[in-house]
Amino acid sequence: MLEEDKRAPLMDALRHAAGFVRRELGRKIDLRYTPEVLFELDTNIEYAAYIDKLLKESDKHAATDDDA
Repeated sequence: MLEEDKRAPLMDALRHAAGFVRRELGRKIDLRYTPEVLFELDTNIEYAAYIDKLLKESDKHAATDDDA
């Protein structure tokens, strides 16, 4: 996972390079029209880690409730 302070500069760099990536794709792939290249930050891994943490905490609480 990428640290919060590094996300914005990385996304700026990727968006800046989108035209270059599009041109290179157009050269390598034989298409009539080369699609626009968009970069978007994927936070699914962080969300999955958050859900995993909640589930583990729930298991801990359930285990302590069972012991009581």
